[in-house]
Amino acid sequence: MSFTRHLDAQIEAIALRNRTVERRREALENLRRLAVQLEAASALDRRADRSNPTLAAVLRERADERRRIAEVVRAHLDAEGLSSECRRLLPRRSRP
Repeated sequence: MSFTRHLDAQIEAIALRNRTVERRREALENLRRLAVQLEAASALDRRADRSNPTLAAVLRERADERRRIAEVVRAHLDAEGLSSECRRLLPRRSRP
């Protein structure tokens, strides 16, 4: 193998490694976003349970919005091939 081919192969390997690290970083950020959205929805639901009916309706609407955002993030993670990890770490919860 010539020196330039060897150098090209090394550069390609470094680029691939960097891209993999960046993808992992993005996946971790998305998992954090997903967790934050689901935690916020849960907190809003708990607060709605202790509130008057008018405020409870608003809080539940906001909780539903957080869940919709979480579903978008989850779909993105699924598209990236993280569906099994996502299901294992943050299971879907159905609303009562």
